Amino acid sequence: MYNVKMHIILVIAFCLGVAFSGRSVKAEDFDYQTAYKDYQYNYNLYNKLHDEYQLARASYMQYGTLLSEEEAKKVTLAMLQARDGTITTYLTALRMRIKENRGLGDSEKESLFRRIDPEASYFEEHKGKLASVGSLEDFVEDSDEAKERFSDSTEFVFYTSLTNIAIGNTAYERKQIEEVIANLKSKISDIKLAGDKDVSVFDRFFVEIDNKLQRSREKEDSAKDIIGKSEESYRKDDKVGYYNDAVGSVQGSYLYLKEIVSYLKEIIRIIKIK
Repeated sequence: MYNVKMHIILVIAFCLGVAFSGRSVKAEDFDYQTAYKDYQYNYNLYNKLHDEYQLARASYMQYGTLLSEEEAKKVTLAMLQARDGTITTYLTALRMRIKENRGLGDSEKESLFRRIDPEASYFEEHKGKLASVGSLEDFVEDSDEAKERFSDSTEFVFYTSLTNIAIGNTAYERKQIEEVIANLKSKISDIKLAGDKDVSVFDRFFVEIDNKLQRSREKEDSAKDIIGKSEESYRKDDKVGYYNDAVGSVQGSYLYLKEIVSYLKEIIRIIKIK
């Protein structure tokens, strides 16, 4: 699953109120791992600049000189540009994770991209216009504008993307398991036709397996419903609570798959010793 801890840190960074990659990457070599490293680079840069901003701000508040004001403006600009850069590289990492996800369909991916891309564009444009800001008061105003966008829209895109990535991962695992089940049923059918082994013991196993597959799908559908409800009312309700509920349902879906795998292993063990 995507690194949720880093996302929570990113939310905190905005509450405290990140872009440049340190290396050149060919387009054909750009993947999720590269995108995530770019995000980590930008996030670490933001942390460094935020510390410098705190010192420059304290100096300006203490001395109030023209020199301290100019230094505060310079450091504030760098810090806010780094913050915007962190957001855009995080969104890019989400986009690449979704692109590489083998459990999401093309239409599902395109739907998520239509949410991600406007947010990335907004913060790229916001970063660009920061250079024209003339005063510390204007920096505060522009920072508050970006924080409002983050709270009203971007943060929800994060949670929606992360949940769908988890759903896609689970759906892919279930597809792989269903292929194993189909192969085992075919093998057991061949054994039954040959008449050299009693295979009736497997009937109970497959009843349980089919039931757990259905429950796994239901948990996945529940996660999708939760995210849908969150979208309808996320401005006034707890986004983190909705996200935790959705991910909890995905985890429940995955637990059913783990139980199925244990059944399949037992079936294979019995076939080998019969």
